[in-house]
Amino acid sequence: MNPIRDPDCAFCDIIAGDAPARIVSRRLGVTVFLPDEPATRGHVLVVPDDHTVDIWALSQGTARNLASEVLRVAAAARDAMRPEGLNVIQSNGRAATQTVNHLHVHVVPRWASDAVEDFWPSPNPTWSTADLDAMRSSLEAAVATSKLAGYDMASEQDREDRRKHLDLISGAIGRMAGSSAAAKGWSVTLAGAAFGVALVRESWPFIALGILTLIAFGALDARYLNAERRARDVYDSVADDNSVVPLSMKGLATQARPPRWWWPNHFRNWSVWLFYGPLAVVGGALLVIALLTGPAEKPAGSEAPGNMPSQQP
Repeated sequence: MNPIRDPDCAFCDIIAGDAPARIVSRRLGVTVFLPDEPATRGHVLVVPDDHTVDIWALSQGTARNLASEVLRVAAAARDAMRPEGLNVIQSNGRAATQTVNHLHVHVVPRWASDAVEDFWPSPNPTWSTADLDAMRSSLEAAVATSKLAGYDMASEQDREDRRKHLDLISGAIGRMAGSSAAAKGWSVTLAGAAFGVALVRESWPFIALGILTLIAFGALDARYLNAERRARDVYDSVADDNSVVPLSMKGLATQARPPRWWWPNHFRNWSVWLFYGPLAVVGGALLVIALLTGPAEKPAGSEAPGNMPSQQP
């Protein structure tokens, strides 16, 4: 699946290869690269390939892959740079010094003599006991009800729901594939019948009817195949990325799909063009031949049986 991209995002340009950067790694939908001005030797950015503005827009699947890559990069930085310490920094919003609206994690090797300034405020306590208790109560209630999109794989009930979800999506994929095959079968039957009648009766309107039948069933088949493709995307997002709301069949909420049935993207499928295209070409050739040659002339002396002279004396 192609990464979800924001055309105005500098990090999306780097991930797509449209902007230069010193790429360190690409794996699990996560890209690691050096910033233009590293704060220390070995400072890198770990960035999800899908455009995600901040931590609140992060799905469980992307969070899992991002955290895995941060751990891997941190271990690599320790082995390669031999630092005395390490900062892992992730900021959200301008007030928290986020300057690029694409979620990113700074992995910063540290040395006692490096040029990075202190980040934390002075240790003087400025919060009262009541303030601290109120903070804890508010956060405790919010954390208890907070849940990211996707399944909690630590929950047995969520794991069972995930299996049911995948079965449900598999059924939808099977139904769409069966409907596509049925559309192809009916199109051949009806268009073939129309072409056959046209050849027997030497009537070109039946050829036009056969071509229209192919066009109609081709459009219907394209819709079935597009729905099947979307269902497969949802299946991948549940099975691999775990970024779909549990038991949802609406697809990825962050992936815009053209809503109009006639949208050209629906018809970009080799199964449609290679099946219906040759049939439509044959029908068009028959139509052109029929229009150029006109109706066949009847043999001299051939008359309808009703007009034949009586053989009675």
